[in-house]
Amino acid sequence: MQMLLPRAITSAALACTLARLLSPSIATAQEPPVARLVAGKPYDEHVRKHPPVSGGDILGVVIGEGAAATGAESIFVRTPAKWAGGHVCVEVASRDGIYVAANTFDVPAAPAGSFVKLAFSSQHADLYSAATPDTFAARAAIGDCGDTDNRLLPLAWSSAAGAAAGSRLVMSVQSGQTKASVVVSPDDRHERCRRLQGPGPSLTAFDSVCEMPLPSSDVKVFVERCSFGSCTRAPIVTLAL
Repeated sequence: MQMLLPRAITSAALACTLARLLSPSIATAQEPPVARLVAGKPYDEHVRKHPPVSGGDILGVVIGEGAAATGAESIFVRTPAKWAGGHVCVEVASRDGIYVAANTFDVPAAPAGSFVKLAFSSQHADLYSAATPDTFAARAAIGDCGDTDNRLLPLAWSSAAGAAAGSRLVMSVQSGQTKASVVVSPDDRHERCRRLQGPGPSLTAFDSVCEMPLPSSDVKVFVERCSFGSCTRAPIVTLAL
């Protein structure tokens, strides 16, 4: 004999089911976090006719390949452990130093290893969509532009490429016509840099790229330049992971 439930119970159950199905917080996936320019400022970028030779050490820290390889036209910043949100200065430079950009983003709190999209609109989107590690450098430092500390956050041209298994860090450096390496502390492991060759833009901003496996936690690194048996070491920076 089939047992019928009271109408009041079946109506309540149906209403509860419909509420769960129609609730936006459950029925739709949560939007990924987005970092926006502080104070609603326009994207600060410049094209220079006579760029100076870069005096910087590590001009770029990017995970994986460039935008041209991933089909990306944006940049993602990877949040470190215990990231509670804050300002991050993102700097971008073309290899020839003609194009430069420096902007402070408000990066929201996110779990460690999250890829937060930087929301911006460039007047030179074609440069970003064609970027490769050999032609474009991008780096992020914790703090406001002009007032950052020595902690760098990796960037990625796409969240998928950045999170791929076996991802590697690609660093852009200016060797100053020397043999350059990135040295990882505290074990003094040397990651030899590859000097850029062949046709293409001049090597004004950076002239070498260095690769290393993506570390699982914070590491300290510095650039070592050697010439004629003598080596110099640049200041130490921390890769915040």
